[in-house]
Amino acid sequence: MIGIIGAMKVELEALKARLQDVTVTRISGVDFYSGKLHGTDVAVSGVGKVFSAVCAQTMVLKFGVKAIINTGVAGGLSPNLKLGEVAIASQVCQHDMDTSGVGDPKGLISGINKVFIDADPLWVAKAEKAAQKLGIHTETGVIASGDQFVCDTDRKAWIRDFFRAEAVEMEGAAIGQVCFVNEIPFVVIRSISDDASGHAPVSYESFLKEAAQRAVALTEEMLKEAWEHSKAEGFFLELVEGANFAKSPFCILDEFFRFLLLNGFQAFRNFFFKTEESNWDKTSPKST
Repeated sequence: MIGIIGAMKVELEALKARLQDVTVTRISGVDFYSGKLHGTDVAVSGVGKVFSAVCAQTMVLKFGVKAIINTGVAGGLSPNLKLGEVAIASQVCQHDMDTSGVGDPKGLISGINKVFIDADPLWVAKAEKAAQKLGIHTETGVIASGDQFVCDTDRKAWIRDFFRAEAVEMEGAAIGQVCFVNEIPFVVIRSISDDASGHAPVSYESFLKEAAQRAVALTEEMLKEAWEHSKAEGFFLELVEGANFAKSPFCILDEFFRFLLLNGFQAFRNFFFKTEESNWDKTSPKST
């Protein structure tokens, strides 16, 4: 089961409309919509780091999700990202976390002693592949979060330069921290609502609808690939562990090559060669 936390109401409404056999559960003031969309849970998440963390932790404990996708909008920091294009997090950080007064690096998250938390590389790759298939330009890098709606140009420039961030928003790093302590893979995907120069769409409401449609399309494309991969991996596991080995070697080879032909070498590779554990101890940003 995959958890989806969306920051936009219009986006969540679109996802809910696609669910079948919907069950609504209200926990800690948050409505969770679970249903059949490639085994995916969709949850309403309030604005801000704390509410998003509550949502993510509940998904882990109550719904037993195996991964979390966080989507929404963000302010662009990179000159390579234009309005409507997408930032994908390879790492997240909290730009408003500051205990430098006691000698810590700015951004250090107390309790886990990290500035940057790595998103899951396999889910990052799924997001990049889905965007490419849909013809959406993306930039992958750091996404910074904080309990601030950052519209000040100087503050944006500082976050970009200090944390080397591509975009800034209000939830992703809190979700990333919850996923890190629970050892749950995650990815953060954000449509750019205003670019590095401060240029914003003429109609923000109209833009939100377009961004929501883009986020839903990306999410569904990722889930389709994840679903196909899980089916392929399940077939191969059955081939390896099941009664197929009672067949002749020629039958086994025939099924093996059929598996590769139908599902691609990537599924075979992912089954046997799991991606190495992410390096959570990434170097901290430069000090000031």
